[in-house]
Amino acid sequence: EGKPDTVMCSYNQINGEFASENHKLLTEILRDEWGFEGYVMSDWGAVNERVKGLAAGLDLEMPGSGGYTDKEIVEAVKNATLDEQVLDTAVERILNIIFKYTDNRQPGRFDLEEDHKLAVRIAEESMVLLKNDGILPLKTEGQKIAFIGKFAKNPRFQGGGSSHINSFKVESALDAVKEYTEVTYAQGYDVKEDKIIHYILIALAAIIAGIPLINLRIYGTDDGFIHILRIIGVDNILKIGEFPPLIYSKYVRGFGYAINLFYPPIVTYVPLFFRIFNIDYINCLKIYSFITILISGMTMYQLVKEITAKRPIALFAAIIYIFIPYRLETIYNRFAIGEFSAYMFLPLLFLGLYNLFKKDGMKHYYIAISAIGLILCHQITTEYAAIFSLIYVLLNIKQLKNKEIVKKLMINIIFILGITAFFTIPIIEHKIATDYGILSPKIMLSEGKNVANTTIDFKLLFTGVDENTNIEFSLGITLIILIIIGIFTYKKTDENYKQEYLLFVLIAIISLFMTTKFFPWGIMPSVLSTLQFAWRMLAFFEFAISIIAAINLYTFINIVSKDKNYLNNILTSITIIILMLTMSKINYNYKYDQQKAIDDKTYEENIINSKTISHASINREYLPCKALKLQKNYLINREDRIYILQGNAEVKEENKDGLNLNAQIKNIDKDTVLELPYIYYLGYKVSIEYNNQTKELKNFESDNGFVAVKISEDISDAKITVKYTGTIIEKNSYAISIIFLMGFIIY
Repeated sequence: EGKPDTVMCSYNQINGEFASENHKLLTEILRDEWGFEGYVMSDWGAVNERVKGLAAGLDLEMPGSGGYTDKEIVEAVKNATLDEQVLDTAVERILNIIFKYTDNRQPGRFDLEEDHKLAVRIAEESMVLLKNDGILPLKTEGQKIAFIGKFAKNPRFQGGGSSHINSFKVESALDAVKEYTEVTYAQGYDVKEDKIIHYILIALAAIIAGIPLINLRIYGTDDGFIHILRIIGVDNILKIGEFPPLIYSKYVRGFGYAINLFYPPIVTYVPLFFRIFNIDYINCLKIYSFITILISGMTMYQLVKEITAKRPIALFAAIIYIFIPYRLETIYNRFAIGEFSAYMFLPLLFLGLYNLFKKDGMKHYYIAISAIGLILCHQITTEYAAIFSLIYVLLNIKQLKNKEIVKKLMINIIFILGITAFFTIPIIEHKIATDYGILSPKIMLSEGKNVANTTIDFKLLFTGVDENTNIEFSLGITLIILIIIGIFTYKKTDENYKQEYLLFVLIAIISLFMTTKFFPWGIMPSVLSTLQFAWRMLAFFEFAISIIAAINLYTFINIVSKDKNYLNNILTSITIIILMLTMSKINYNYKYDQQKAIDDKTYEENIINSKTISHASINREYLPCKALKLQKNYLINREDRIYILQGNAEVKEENKDGLNLNAQIKNIDKDTVLELPYIYYLGYKVSIEYNNQTKELKNFESDNGFVAVKISEDISDAKITVKYTGTIIEKNSYAISIIFLMGFIIY
């Protein structure tokens, strides 16, 4: 009746067919039955298959595809899979509307009040009254009217994206009945306050979960000592001003150790930020650990809210995720800082994927943010997160027909690779140069047969501590109950998110299976066995089970409350309290190794005050494999000076200052090989000055895993200078990351 010029199709499928490709709706009903003469356009990014949509009656694709789908249309016309008349008709419809307005253009008249009245009229005439039991129209007198809910006073009249506008005037339902005599209004609840309360509860859960940090002895945990050494080492590198900040000269008996090359940097630089406030290193690490607990709860909340559109489920999932047992073990028992940091980013990864494949794709950039975070805090978790992401994509492979989704995926991948280049490229460069312990599956015990030896007995998920690892794998009675009730609540699970529920069930089953002896680790490819410990898959199991348990719990409460809101609210509140009380664990009294008997503060002071740190007091996997093989004899006995490995020369006036060295060398025979007092890493620049000329010497790795140079001629008197400058590739990788980071921020 209104004779509109345009109609927009939606995103969804109707009876299994996309609205943008539905010939019955777009042509048979809209045009043939209703007589619509304008053109049909798509909602933003709602086109699935452009040619099929055009044949169904979709004239205009929004936004444009940059010419990709135009080429598909041209090709379809050429190969006769699309009638050219269909294309001509669509073009004609669009041009008719364009000419209608350009040919009849009138001088504009801008009147805010009149425009507002027109908007009111349009809104009134657009409404459809489905039912009226005689209540409407409302009477101005003699009738009591109650408005309940904040939106009666402050209406929510806009959606997302381009619908956000600054309106001249907004009239609420209460404004519309101001001349009525008996009107009652009750706010009900404040949406913003409801959200804030949830965030407060998440913060409270994080505080409770973080209480053991107060008395935690980080040095006494499995990995704590190396993270203390790293943060101290990197802080001193930055103070000296060396770039790139990868090697600390004080470590490994003063021979220089790449403390910041192979391990992801987020877990070092973020804790170091708190040094600005003159906080000691140990407490910097504790503050950072608490932040990971808090942020992981927040990101889980956002993921589940996006999937279910139900804040109570999101709150349950966040609290469960905060108290999930294995994650707390990684903090208080192992202090595996990279591993527990990854918990912050896993929910964001699936939030980005879900939004891209199932929603409007406006939050697709979370894929890049989360993947960058994972790469820069824990490589092993990154590998398996990528595998589960691939499973998610394969389960939604039909969506890849949508060119916009494919384009956004590629954009994310490009930004991921570019922003992390400063970390990944130097590792690749070193891997090409020589063999390092950290990159050797044999040395790191990360071959399939090694991983197979770390599987856990299934009964440990229910009781006790593993005697071999001293790690408690028990899920706890609360989580076990929440998993079991899913058997009874599954049929009542909301269909709107049941598909995602089943996806997380699949992830939970796969990851749990991989922790057991039944998984064939022995024949797995090397890319999977980098896991080292099969029980690390519990991180993915508990990530997925947090969501599953939350949905089970919410469904169970709804079944019990039988849609009675007051009872539902009471049960929800009680449940939150029970979760916090039963899942929290305040007392972590672990038995520390005898050699780690000193307290954290003393250990920190010892590191700071020591002239050098022995390789025996540090993790040694960042050493070259050659140095590792000789660590018990050559490395422990080697003097801090230049060695002559081949030929003859006399070393005089040798001066070493950190990663810089100079020495006067006399009577050098041709082809003399000098071994410098530095562990072999790329980035050392060695030059020789003699006869009023300076030449750069190419360095290489000696058989002992140290930096060595060969002098190819007889020289009577020369000066050798060594300086760590980093490689050109390393420096360029930082530039690449900065450029891509700026591009990502702008994007």
